[in-house]
Amino acid sequence: MKLFYLFQERECELPKIDVHLVPDRKKDQYKVGEVLKFSCKPGFTIVGPNSVQCYHFELSPDLPICKGECLSYNCWNKN
Repeated sequence: MKLFYLFQERECELPKIDVHLVPDRKKDQYKVGEVLKFSCKPGFTIVGPNSVQCYHFELSPDLPICKGECLSYNCWNKN
């Protein structure tokens, strides 16, 4: 007796991301194994991994965020 299994290819959805975070290829869905790389808009620095991978359960590790670089005198003149 032969058993046949039907496998539906799983995909990962891109969750809501930081407005300053720029994915290298923005799509609604990513196939298992695909790697998604990120950068930040000018004036921001990436905090966390610069890439994530689609696994059978979700994108991993957690998405990075972008932190603003302080260009104001007030940033350095704190009491």
